[in-house]
Amino acid sequence: METILSLPVATVKLLFSGIFLISAWQKFADPSGFRVVLKGYQILPDGWLGTAAIAIASLELVLGTALLTPQWSEIALLGVAALLLLYLAVMWRSLRAGRSDIDCGCSGAAGSSGINTLLLVRNLLLAAVALVAWGVPGPAAYDPRLWAIAFLGAVVLLLLFHACNQLIANHDMRGRLSHHA
Repeated sequence: METILSLPVATVKLLFSGIFLISAWQKFADPSGFRVVLKGYQILPDGWLGTAAIAIASLELVLGTALLTPQWSEIALLGVAALLLLYLAVMWRSLRAGRSDIDCGCSGAAGSSGINTLLLVRNLLLAAVALVAWGVPGPAAYDPRLWAIAFLGAVVLLLLFHACNQLIANHDMRGRLSHHA
């Protein structure tokens, strides 16, 4: 049973590592832009925004890196799920307050997109995948063939993830344009 499930678990770990490392890099690349994103959520005092921006990007970097290490990848999956659910809660709070026009901050300042229910569903599904992967034993030993296939699978899934994010952003932009017409 372990060999059957090792490939999907390894693929999920590499996928989340890619998502979080790219996201951290984008946030570090434009910290002032990410502070503006955080300000839009109206949950922190202005004096804390800089620290929060660095802390969030750092946490994403740590989680993305920890997913690549056998001794930390299991706990990192829990961290990924927790962070995704925290992001979901903050977006949900903003949507309930009628602030759907703020940038989600999903890709730092690099990919501006408003918040909507599709992002909530995406984060919920991703958190569920992380929790399922956490509950399933991963590869017991390093097998280069397994990790090579997992890497290719993760690249394909990462491309699909970014394509879905673009579709969500396009959906959001279409909705904004139709309100202005």
